[in-house]
Amino acid sequence: MEFHVCSRTFFALLPIVLAFKNVSLSQGNYWTKIPAPSVGVVYALAEAPNGTIYIGTSHGVFQSTDGLLTWRPFNGGLSDTVVRSLQVAPNNTIFAATWSGIFRRKTTDSSWSILAAPGLLREEFATPFLIDSSSQLLLGTSNGLYLSVDQGNTWNSIKEGYIYSVVSQGNGILYASTNDGFYQSTNNGVTWSRTFSFPRYTAFISLSTTTSGTLLAAFADGYQGSIRRSIDGGSTWVAVEPGGYISNFAINSEGEIFLGKWKTSFGDPGVFRSRNDGLHWSALDDGLPHSSVRALIITGNDHVLIGMDDGTIYKTTQSTVSWIAHQRQYPPSGFVLDQNFPNPFNTQTRFTFSIPGRTITTLSIFNALGQYIMTLFSQELDPGTHSFLWSAYSIPSGVYIYHLSAGPLSLTRKAILLK
Repeated sequence: MEFHVCSRTFFALLPIVLAFKNVSLSQGNYWTKIPAPSVGVVYALAEAPNGTIYIGTSHGVFQSTDGLLTWRPFNGGLSDTVVRSLQVAPNNTIFAATWSGIFRRKTTDSSWSILAAPGLLREEFATPFLIDSSSQLLLGTSNGLYLSVDQGNTWNSIKEGYIYSVVSQGNGILYASTNDGFYQSTNNGVTWSRTFSFPRYTAFISLSTTTSGTLLAAFADGYQGSIRRSIDGGSTWVAVEPGGYISNFAINSEGEIFLGKWKTSFGDPGVFRSRNDGLHWSALDDGLPHSSVRALIITGNDHVLIGMDDGTIYKTTQSTVSWIAHQRQYPPSGFVLDQNFPNPFNTQTRFTFSIPGRTITTLSIFNALGQYIMTLFSQELDPGTHSFLWSAYSIPSGVYIYHLSAGPLSLTRKAILLK
């Protein structure tokens, strides 16, 4: 687990239904590779209520009707085969977003038809549309945010600007990330108010809302990127680990959050999970290639399915719910506090530790004289290895003692801050 401290619904994504064999995860066997044709980059994943699975790729749309065993091209009438987003309506109608516009294909259609969409997805991070239970569509484009209530035949403008991402919190509350800030609507998009302004050349490129109402955002700043978290409707945001560019978020039936990361010069790709509302995250990378995770969804039986930059597709070998239960049967046997790294450090350092059981765990800082400075965190943690990034911007240079306690156990080490 990793974390960082510094001194549903009007619209819903549809799950995929798959069947997986029961494989032990005691040795880190998290993922299995899905046989797939040569598809280029996998940009999108989607599933219809009838169980059909679709992937949107740089070579078009592919369809699997037998639980991911085989695939067939699904491109008839699709004039642009770089498909960056897919959505499926409750009646199994599928929509594909491309740089040339929006395409629709009903179950009775033999080919795709292009819609008279008001804005074209001509930018990498233009928002895909979202679908609610009554088949209303949202389309976020470089020209604004649009709503359709007739499955894409007609569109109404509900927000101007470059739309990066949109999410619903239910009861008519919508949030939108644009090129000039973060906006909230409390009446299904009729009116909007800005709650947060971005620094220049930054944006939230992906949004999610948790089961508790917490907002999560993938923050892009032109450099490293990060996760931002808000508990007040987007008025204030706090950065949490892991850093890097995030492709998207997904939530399982128990409210646990998963995210996919891109590969960049500033960080490795991978899949991460949070079990406490996006505050702390743990990596789930064992068995995955070193390639960007472009698409990630939670299936109907709580498996994670991901599409990669190298064209491969992976799924978890077990349901994430049974996976969690299995992991709880194999807690670590030791209580360990590693030396912080780097040490000495300049403003930021990481503490890594392991605890043998679920308990209240506290990490505190003291000066060289033993005088209390601050408590970095004090909360109940699961057994396992955890990582904490301390940003000591307001702390003067010096020798500090960091003290870890977990139930009756405690350990102490020394850290040197040099500014």
